[in-house]
Amino acid sequence: MQAVIFSLRIAAAFSAGTLLFSVTTPYEIRKSLFRLESFLHIEKLNLSLYISLMLGFLPQFFEVWEDLCLAWKSRGGKKNLSFIVTLIPLAIERMMRKAAETATAMEARGA
Repeated sequence: MQAVIFSLRIAAAFSAGTLLFSVTTPYEIRKSLFRLESFLHIEKLNLSLYISLMLGFLPQFFEVWEDLCLAWKSRGGKKNLSFIVTLIPLAIERMMRKAAETATAMEARGA
């Protein structure tokens, strides 16, 4: 019985996260968090920017990971230690490139 309740809680958490990412933009999240920062008088920490960027990168990471897994599987790769050893550096590299592109875009906008 506890396993069923635990599974339902996890399903609800994932559903809430999916709903959040499908109906809000990182800008809206940042704006809401900035209001909280202003209320708490901690604007100098700039946490709203960091959290909104992190939340924006989570779906991108899973897209990159799924693309890499699909490429690995289409080339006949098996899920063993070499799967992890090969794909993690590739995922990190792709995410670093996405982060650099995001930083360049933010600098161009003056953020």
